[in-house]
Amino acid sequence: MQKLIRFCCFLGLLLLFAPGLQAQTGATAALDSNLAETGNPFLLHLRIPKSVGQPLYIAYDAWSGVLPKENILQQSEWQLGDQGWEKNLTLIVFDADTLLLPPLPIQIKGADTLFTNPLTLVVIPSPAPDDLNDMAEIKDIHKEPVLWTDYLPWAYGIGALLLCILLIYWILNRRKQQGIQSRVVQLPAHELALKKLEVLRKKQLWQQGDLKAYYAGLTFIVREYLRERFDIPALESASGETIQQLRKHPGFPTELIPPLQELFQQADLAKFAKATPAADYHERALQLAFDLVRNTIPVPEAAPVHPSNQSNA
Repeated sequence: MQKLIRFCCFLGLLLLFAPGLQAQTGATAALDSNLAETGNPFLLHLRIPKSVGQPLYIAYDAWSGVLPKENILQQSEWQLGDQGWEKNLTLIVFDADTLLLPPLPIQIKGADTLFTNPLTLVVIPSPAPDDLNDMAEIKDIHKEPVLWTDYLPWAYGIGALLLCILLIYWILNRRKQQGIQSRVVQLPAHELALKKLEVLRKKQLWQQGDLKAYYAGLTFIVREYLRERFDIPALESASGETIQQLRKHPGFPTELIPPLQELFQQADLAKFAKATPAADYHERALQLAFDLVRNTIPVPEAAPVHPSNQSNA
C-alpha cells in the first residue's frame, strides 16, 4: 500500500513539473500527453528558438536502448514559425512500460549541438478486442432524468481522495515521530563519472564500428561531469559555449581546455557529419576523458592547526 502511494505521488509531481523542466533547455521536446496506449501512434513536438540557428541533424542513437528508430513512423521537416523552428515526430510503442527518454542532441547549422530536455512516457495497454466489441453493441442509449444518486460516484471519489490524504499524512507523521529518515546515497561526481567511463570502455562500441553511439555516450558523460563538478549548464550548452564557460571558471585547469575542445570537435564530426576521426583517436579520446576527471578531483581542505597544538610542538 505504501509503495502504491509513493508511486502515485511521484507520478503526479512528475506530470506537474514536466512543463517547467522543458522550459529550462535551449531545445524543447514535448508530448501531447505523458500517457500513451500500446499500438496507438502519438506525437512528439521539437522546438528550437530562432536565435539559435537552423537545425540540421538529430542523433536518435541516444534513444536506441529505449525507443528504437523503427518506432518513429513519420517525421515532418523543420518549419520556421513565430516561436522558432518546429518539427513533429509520430511515434509508436508496443509494450506497456514507463519509458525515460534521455535528451536528444540536435546539430545546428553554423553553430554546435543543442540537447533537448529528457521526457517520461507512461505506456498503458490498449483495450482488448472483446472490450471494443462490447462497446460497439451498445445501442439506443436514452438519457435519464438526473437523480441525487447520480452524484454518489463523485461523493465516493471525493471521500476516497480525502481518505488517501489522511492516510499519507498519518504515515508521514508516524515516520516523523519514530525518527525514520530515508537516506539517498549519492556518489561524488568524479566517482560516478569514472564508473560510467569504465562501463563505456567495456561496451567496445568503437571497436564494433558504432562511432556515433560511442562519441555520444562519451561526450554525455563528460558534459554531465562538468555540470556536477563545476556547476555549469554543460548538458544544455553547445560545445563552444561550454568551452567559454570553462575558460572563465577559476577552478578549471587551463591546460585541459585544448584537449577538451578537440574532443568536442571530433565527437561532433562522428555524431553529425560524414567525417570520421582518426582510428588512433578513439582510444585516446576515452583516455582524455579519464584524465580530465582524475585531474579535476576536488582536493580536501586541510584542517586548521589549533594554537595550543603549535605551542606544544
